[in-house]
Amino acid sequence: MKTIFNAELLDFPPDKLERLENDAMQRRRFFSMTFSIVAVDGDQVIIRTKQNKPFHENVADVNDIIRVTRSLFEPFLPGKTIQVHPVTYQESPPDVVTPEWIEKRMSQTKMKLKDLVAMTGIEKSTLSGIINGHKPLSQPMKALFFYVIQVFERNKDEGIPF
Repeated sequence: MKTIFNAELLDFPPDKLERLENDAMQRRRFFSMTFSIVAVDGDQVIIRTKQNKPFHENVADVNDIIRVTRSLFEPFLPGKTIQVHPVTYQESPPDVVTPEWIEKRMSQTKMKLKDLVAMTGIEKSTLSGIINGHKPLSQPMKALFFYVIQVFERNKDEGIPF
């Protein structure tokens, strides 16, 4: 999988490019970062570094992203000024959804399992398994629960029956 996009702008020989890509792959594994060469203009190289959803709890701030990017590229670009455009990882709102979160929100809103069945079209036994933690929650399922419960809360607040 490619970790450095537009690397051809660096005009490196294949072996040097391969070494750089291998070093970048290590950072990708640990920090879940990808790098894009935006421009090379004389002695200046502009690199956009984005942290994707980290595999571990290695969420980097702007300074971490700049430090990691420079530590990767400086040995390969001696004498060049490296300008980093960092993009930090932003957690998606549905990432908070867990079986416990669903149960708590249902309790707070007085939502019943039958309401979830009606709103999602998912069988009661499947929903029960998810809420009890016996069935896994995929990212699309987290999003479904997050937004369905929000709609239920909003409708309840506005006096709209389900």
